[in-house]
Amino acid sequence: ALRYHSGARTLCNLGLYSNISWVAMLSTFYAGGALIIQRCFDARECLETIQTQSITHFAMVPVQFQRLLEYKDFDNFDLSSLDAIMCCGSPLSPSMKLAIMDRFPGDFIELYGLTEGLVTILPPEDMASKIMSVGRPCPGQDLKIIDKNDKELGADQSGEIIGWGRLMMVGYHNNDTANAAATWTDEAGKRWLRSGDIGRIDRDGFLYLVDRKKDMIISGGQNIYPADIEAVMSQHDAIHDIAVIGVGSDKWGETPLAVVVLVEEQTLTADVLIQWANSRLGKQQRVSKVVFVDKLPRNPNGKILKHELRQLYSDVHL
Repeated sequence: ALRYHSGARTLCNLGLYSNISWVAMLSTFYAGGALIIQRCFDARECLETIQTQSITHFAMVPVQFQRLLEYKDFDNFDLSSLDAIMCCGSPLSPSMKLAIMDRFPGDFIELYGLTEGLVTILPPEDMASKIMSVGRPCPGQDLKIIDKNDKELGADQSGEIIGWGRLMMVGYHNNDTANAAATWTDEAGKRWLRSGDIGRIDRDGFLYLVDRKKDMIISGGQNIYPADIEAVMSQHDAIHDIAVIGVGSDKWGETPLAVVVLVEEQTLTADVLIQWANSRLGKQQRVSKVVFVDKLPRNPNGKILKHELRQLYSDVHL
Protein backbone atom coordinates (compact mmCIF):
# COMPACT_ATOMS: atom_id res chain seq x y z
CA ALA A 1 0.00 0.00 0.00
CA LEU A 2 2.94 2.37 0.64
CA ARG A 3 4.57 1.63 -2.75
CA TYR A 4 7.97 0.44 -1.49
CA HIS A 5 10.09 -1.68 -3.82
CA SER A 6 13.59 -3.19 -4.04
CA GLY A 7 14.95 -0.05 -5.66
CA ALA A 8 13.70 2.21 -2.87
CA ARG A 9 16.11 4.82 -1.53
CA THR A 10 14.35 6.02 1.60
CA LEU A 11 15.24 9.25 3.39
CA CYS A 12 14.80 9.27 7.20
CA ASN A 13 15.20 12.53 9.09
CA LEU A 14 12.85 12.10 12.05
CA GLY A 15 14.11 10.55 15.28
CA LEU A 16 14.72 6.83 14.85
CA TYR A 17 12.61 6.17 17.96
CA SER A 18 9.56 7.47 16.07
CA ASN A 19 6.98 4.99 14.84
CA ILE A 20 6.78 7.11 11.67
CA SER A 21 10.45 6.37 11.01
CA TRP A 22 9.89 2.66 11.63
CA VAL A 23 7.05 2.51 9.12
CA ALA A 24 9.50 3.78 6.48
CA MET A 25 12.50 1.77 7.67
CA LEU A 26 10.76 -1.60 8.06
CA SER A 27 8.98 -1.20 4.71
CA THR A 28 12.34 -0.46 3.08
CA PHE A 29 14.06 -3.40 4.79
CA TYR A 30 11.22 -5.72 3.79
CA ALA A 31 11.43 -4.67 0.14
CA GLY A 32 15.24 -4.81 0.08
CA GLY A 33 15.87 -1.11 -0.48
CA ALA A 34 18.39 1.35 0.98
CA LEU A 35 18.11 3.83 3.85
CA ILE A 36 19.66 7.30 3.89
CA ILE A 37 19.69 8.65 7.46
CA GLN A 38 20.05 12.32 8.42
CA ARG A 39 20.82 13.37 11.99
CA CYS A 40 18.13 16.07 11.93
CA PHE A 41 15.73 17.85 9.62
CA ASP A 42 16.80 20.93 7.71
CA ALA A 43 14.75 22.06 4.70
CA ARG A 44 17.69 22.86 2.43
CA GLU A 45 19.70 19.78 3.41
CA CYS A 46 16.62 17.63 2.87
CA LEU A 47 16.00 18.98 -0.63
CA GLU A 48 19.69 18.68 -1.53
CA THR A 49 19.75 15.06 -0.35
CA ILE A 50 16.66 14.16 -2.40
CA GLN A 51 18.41 15.59 -5.46
CA THR A 52 21.94 14.24 -4.96
CA GLN A 53 21.02 10.83 -3.50
CA SER A 54 18.12 10.14 -5.91
CA ILE A 55 15.70 9.63 -3.02
CA THR A 56 12.58 7.67 -4.01
CA HIS A 57 10.63 7.53 -0.71
CA PHE A 58 10.22 9.37 2.56
CA ALA A 59 7.72 9.70 5.42
CA MET A 60 7.38 13.10 7.07
CA VAL A 61 5.02 14.99 9.37
CA PRO A 62 2.95 18.00 8.23
CA VAL A 63 5.27 20.65 9.68
CA GLN A 64 8.17 19.23 7.64
CA PHE A 65 6.14 19.39 4.43
CA GLN A 66 5.22 22.96 5.31
CA ARG A 67 8.88 23.93 5.83
CA LEU A 68 9.88 22.35 2.52
CA LEU A 69 7.12 24.05 0.54
CA GLU A 70 7.91 27.42 2.15
CA TYR A 71 11.65 27.15 1.40
CA LYS A 72 12.51 29.98 -0.97
CA ASP A 73 14.53 27.84 -3.43
CA PHE A 74 12.18 24.84 -3.43
CA ASP A 75 11.48 25.03 -7.16
CA ASN A 76 15.20 25.05 -7.99
CA PHE A 77 15.77 21.47 -6.80
CA ASP A 78 15.37 18.37 -8.96
CA LEU A 79 12.95 16.08 -7.09
CA SER A 80 12.06 13.90 -10.07
CA SER A 81 13.48 10.73 -8.43
CA LEU A 82 10.59 10.63 -5.92
CA ASP A 83 8.25 7.65 -6.36
CA ALA A 84 6.06 7.79 -3.25
CA ILE A 85 5.96 10.13 -0.27
CA MET A 86 3.90 9.76 2.87
CA CYS A 87 2.58 12.14 5.51
CA CYS A 88 1.43 11.12 8.98
CA GLY A 89 1.68 12.18 12.61
CA SER A 90 -1.06 14.82 12.68
CA PRO A 91 -3.96 15.89 10.44
CA LEU A 92 -3.31 17.58 7.10
CA SER A 93 -5.51 20.36 5.79
CA PRO A 94 -7.02 19.84 2.32
CA SER A 95 -5.12 22.90 1.07
CA MET A 96 -1.82 21.36 2.21
CA LYS A 97 -2.70 18.05 0.54
CA LEU A 98 -3.40 19.86 -2.72
CA ALA A 99 -0.13 21.81 -2.45
CA ILE A 100 1.86 18.60 -1.86
CA MET A 101 0.23 16.86 -4.83
CA ASP A 102 0.81 19.90 -7.03
CA ARG A 103 4.46 20.54 -6.18
CA PHE A 104 5.94 17.12 -5.40
CA PRO A 105 6.31 14.42 -8.08
CA GLY A 106 5.27 10.81 -7.52
CA ASP A 107 2.47 9.30 -5.46
CA PHE A 108 1.32 11.07 -2.29
CA ILE A 109 -0.08 8.89 0.51
CA GLU A 110 -1.61 9.96 3.82
CA LEU A 111 -1.48 7.63 6.81
CA TYR A 112 -3.41 7.91 10.07
CA GLY A 113 -2.42 5.67 12.92
CA LEU A 114 -1.54 5.04 16.54
CA THR A 115 1.67 3.45 17.76
CA GLU A 116 -0.60 1.17 19.83
CA GLY A 117 -1.97 -0.34 16.64
CA LEU A 118 -4.45 1.29 14.29
CA VAL A 119 -3.74 2.33 10.70
CA THR A 120 -5.70 3.80 7.79
CA ILE A 121 -4.25 4.76 4.43
CA LEU A 122 -5.52 7.28 1.89
CA PRO A 123 -3.89 6.30 -1.44
CA PRO A 124 -3.40 8.55 -4.48
CA GLU A 125 -6.32 6.88 -6.29
CA ASP A 126 -8.77 8.14 -3.67
CA MET A 127 -7.08 11.42 -2.75
CA ALA A 128 -9.14 13.64 -5.04
CA SER A 129 -12.56 12.15 -4.27
CA LYS A 130 -11.95 11.67 -0.52
CA ILE A 131 -9.52 14.50 0.22
CA MET A 132 -11.16 15.33 3.56
CA SER A 133 -10.67 11.76 4.83
CA VAL A 134 -7.65 9.82 6.12
CA GLY A 135 -8.53 6.71 4.15
CA ARG A 136 -9.64 3.19 5.02
CA PRO A 137 -8.13 0.59 7.37
CA CYS A 138 -5.45 -1.71 6.01
CA PRO A 139 -6.42 -5.33 5.29
CA GLY A 140 -6.65 -7.32 8.51
CA GLN A 141 -8.00 -4.38 10.52
CA ASP A 142 -11.44 -3.04 11.35
CA LEU A 143 -12.78 0.26 12.65
CA LYS A 144 -15.90 1.31 14.52
CA ILE A 145 -17.28 4.54 15.95
CA ILE A 146 -18.80 4.56 19.45
CA ASP A 147 -20.69 7.25 21.37
CA LYS A 148 -20.04 8.56 24.90
CA ASN A 149 -22.09 5.65 26.26
CA ASP A 150 -19.92 3.10 24.37
CA LYS A 151 -22.70 2.27 21.91
CA GLU A 152 -21.86 1.65 18.24
CA LEU A 153 -22.80 4.43 15.82
CA GLY A 154 -23.82 4.24 12.17
CA ALA A 155 -22.36 5.83 9.05
CA ASP A 156 -21.55 9.55 9.17
CA GLN A 157 -22.11 9.82 12.93
CA SER A 158 -19.28 11.31 15.01
CA GLY A 159 -17.85 9.52 18.03
CA GLU A 160 -14.69 7.90 19.36
CA ILE A 161 -12.66 5.86 16.85
CA ILE A 162 -11.89 2.30 17.97
CA GLY A 163 -9.92 -0.32 16.08
CA TRP A 164 -9.07 -4.01 16.01
CA GLY A 165 -6.42 -5.90 14.06
CA ARG A 166 -3.12 -7.73 13.96
CA LEU A 167 -1.13 -4.56 14.70
CA MET A 168 -2.83 -4.01 18.05
CA MET A 169 -0.58 -3.85 21.10
CA VAL A 170 -0.77 -6.49 23.83
CA GLY A 171 -1.02 -3.65 26.36
CA TYR A 172 0.87 -1.03 28.35
CA HIS A 173 3.58 -2.61 30.49
CA ASN A 174 2.55 -3.02 34.14
CA ASN A 175 -0.27 -0.49 33.78
CA ASP A 176 -3.66 -2.16 34.21
CA THR A 177 -5.40 1.19 34.67
CA ALA A 178 -4.18 2.50 31.30
CA ASN A 179 -5.02 -0.82 29.63
CA ALA A 180 -8.58 -0.69 30.92
CA ALA A 181 -8.97 2.91 29.73
CA ALA A 182 -7.67 1.96 26.26
CA THR A 183 -9.98 -1.03 25.82
CA TRP A 184 -13.53 -1.46 24.48
CA THR A 185 -14.94 -4.98 24.50
CA ASP A 186 -17.70 -6.03 22.11
CA GLU A 187 -20.53 -8.49 22.78
CA ALA A 188 -18.42 -11.39 21.52
CA GLY A 189 -15.68 -10.54 24.01
CA LYS A 190 -13.28 -9.19 21.38
CA ARG A 191 -11.01 -6.43 22.66
CA TRP A 192 -10.85 -3.18 20.64
CA LEU A 193 -8.40 -0.30 21.02
CA ARG A 194 -9.76 3.12 21.96
CA SER A 195 -7.97 5.82 19.97
CA GLY A 196 -9.01 8.88 21.97
CA ASP A 197 -9.78 10.52 18.61
CA ILE A 198 -13.18 11.69 17.44
CA GLY A 199 -14.14 10.77 13.90
CA ARG A 200 -16.79 9.43 11.57
CA ILE A 201 -16.88 6.73 8.88
CA ASP A 202 -18.76 7.36 5.65
CA ARG A 203 -20.82 4.78 3.76
CA ASP A 204 -17.77 3.83 1.65
CA GLY A 205 -15.74 3.00 4.76
CA PHE A 206 -13.51 6.09 4.71
CA LEU A 207 -12.53 7.61 8.04
CA TYR A 208 -12.78 11.34 8.73
CA LEU A 209 -11.01 12.86 11.74
CA VAL A 210 -12.97 15.39 13.76
CA ASP A 211 -10.67 16.05 16.74
CA ARG A 212 -8.94 14.64 19.78
CA LYS A 213 -11.42 13.58 22.46
CA LYS A 214 -9.41 15.32 25.18
CA ASP A 215 -9.12 18.51 23.10
CA MET A 216 -12.89 18.87 22.70
CA ILE A 217 -14.38 22.04 24.20
CA ILE A 218 -17.74 21.80 25.96
CA SER A 219 -19.34 25.23 25.80
CA GLY A 220 -22.87 25.78 27.00
CA GLY A 221 -23.37 22.01 26.98
CA GLN A 222 -22.41 21.78 23.29
CA ASN A 223 -19.40 19.92 21.88
CA ILE A 224 -17.01 22.21 20.01
CA TYR A 225 -14.14 20.69 18.04
CA PRO A 226 -11.04 22.95 17.92
CA ALA A 227 -10.01 21.42 14.58
CA ASP A 228 -13.12 22.94 12.94
CA ILE A 229 -12.16 26.41 14.20
CA GLU A 230 -8.51 25.92 13.23
CA ALA A 231 -9.53 24.89 9.70
CA VAL A 232 -11.43 28.16 9.24
CA MET A 233 -8.88 30.48 10.84
CA SER A 234 -5.91 28.92 9.02
CA GLN A 235 -7.39 30.24 5.77
CA HIS A 236 -6.41 33.79 6.79
CA ASP A 237 -3.36 34.87 4.78
CA ALA A 238 -1.64 36.34 7.84
CA ILE A 239 -1.77 33.14 9.91
CA HIS A 240 1.25 30.84 9.78
CA ASP A 241 0.28 28.45 12.59
CA ILE A 242 -2.67 28.11 14.97
CA ALA A 243 -3.96 26.07 17.89
CA VAL A 244 -7.35 26.45 19.56
CA ILE A 245 -7.95 25.38 23.17
CA GLY A 246 -10.75 25.75 25.70
CA VAL A 247 -10.43 28.15 28.63
CA GLY A 248 -12.79 28.85 31.52
CA SER A 249 -15.92 30.94 31.06
CA ASP A 250 -18.43 32.07 33.70
CA LYS A 251 -21.19 32.12 31.11
CA TRP A 252 -20.46 29.00 29.04
CA GLY A 253 -18.22 26.81 31.21
CA GLU A 254 -15.59 26.78 28.47
CA THR A 255 -14.93 29.04 25.51
CA PRO A 256 -12.42 28.92 22.59
CA LEU A 257 -9.09 30.72 22.77
CA ALA A 258 -6.90 30.85 19.65
CA VAL A 259 -3.11 30.83 19.97
CA VAL A 260 -1.74 32.24 16.71
CA VAL A 261 1.64 32.52 14.99
CA LEU A 262 1.60 35.21 12.30
CA VAL A 263 3.40 35.06 8.97
CA GLU A 264 6.67 37.02 9.15
CA GLU A 265 6.28 40.79 8.69
CA GLN A 266 2.48 40.53 8.92
CA THR A 267 0.66 42.77 11.37
CA LEU A 268 -2.81 42.03 12.63
CA THR A 269 -4.70 42.96 15.78
CA ALA A 270 -6.52 40.41 17.90
CA ASP A 271 -9.82 42.28 17.56
CA VAL A 272 -9.64 42.33 13.76
CA LEU A 273 -8.82 38.62 13.62
CA ILE A 274 -11.61 37.72 16.05
CA GLN A 275 -14.11 39.67 13.97
CA TRP A 276 -12.87 38.02 10.76
CA ALA A 277 -13.00 34.53 12.25
CA ASN A 278 -16.35 34.84 14.03
CA SER A 279 -18.04 36.09 10.87
CA ARG A 280 -17.14 32.73 9.31
CA LEU A 281 -17.71 30.41 12.28
CA GLY A 282 -20.93 29.03 13.68
CA LYS A 283 -22.44 30.89 16.61
CA GLN A 284 -21.38 28.26 19.13
CA GLN A 285 -17.83 28.13 17.73
CA ARG A 286 -17.03 31.81 18.10
CA VAL A 287 -13.58 32.63 19.43
CA SER A 288 -13.49 34.74 22.61
CA LYS A 289 -9.79 35.61 22.65
CA VAL A 290 -6.72 35.56 20.41
CA VAL A 291 -3.16 35.38 21.74
CA PHE A 292 -0.16 35.97 19.45
CA VAL A 293 3.03 33.94 20.05
CA ASP A 294 6.33 33.42 18.21
CA LYS A 295 5.91 29.64 17.95
CA LEU A 296 3.72 26.80 19.18
CA PRO A 297 5.09 24.00 21.39
CA ARG A 298 5.57 20.77 19.44
CA ASN A 299 6.92 17.32 20.17
CA PRO A 300 9.83 15.91 18.09
CA ASN A 301 7.32 14.53 15.56
CA GLY A 302 5.76 17.93 14.99
CA LYS A 303 2.50 17.50 16.94
CA ILE A 304 1.27 20.60 18.74
CA LEU A 305 1.38 20.03 22.50
CA LYS A 306 -2.05 21.31 23.45
CA HIS A 307 -1.73 20.10 27.02
CA GLU A 308 1.15 22.58 27.44
CA LEU A 309 -1.00 25.37 26.02
CA ARG A 310 -3.88 24.45 28.34
CA GLN A 311 -1.50 24.56 31.28
CA LEU A 312 0.02 27.87 30.14
CA TYR A 313 -3.39 29.53 29.82
CA SER A 314 -5.08 27.72 32.72
CA ASP A 315 -5.51 31.02 34.59
CA VAL A 316 -7.37 32.67 31.68
CA HIS A 317 -11.08 33.07 32.47
CA LEU A 318 -13.30 34.92 30.02
